[in-house]
Amino acid sequence: MVTLDADDLAGWVAITDIDEGSGTFSTMYWVLPDFRGRGYVLESKLMMLRYMFGERRFKKYNTRCVEGNTSIIGHFEALGCQLEGRIRRNIFTDGRYLDELCYGLTVDEFNARWSEQPEPPG
Repeated sequence: MVTLDADDLAGWVAITDIDEGSGTFSTMYWVLPDFRGRGYVLESKLMMLRYMFGERRFKKYNTRCVEGNTSIIGHFEALGCQLEGRIRRNIFTDGRYLDELCYGLTVDEFNARWSEQPEPPG
């Protein structure tokens, strides 16, 4: 568990692209440079995923990133997201076109990875 003083702002995380009919959603986030690499985003996203999958009964989390962004790809994989596709040459940056990678996480995959195990008897 990471904690901050009441006056500290590390960044923000938001639930986006909510599709009630399909039961899907996405997130976006931004973290101040001094707070990156400390686990704030992972902890915040886990809280949001537990809320959306558990309380709101959504079925699927979708997210995307640009190819080569090893930091966010590692983050997606730590959450348990699966690479689902690639939109070729979809993002233009630094004078060249890059692919956009599409990741997803189902409620069943999330529960299998993040459900708390019961205490052993005794």
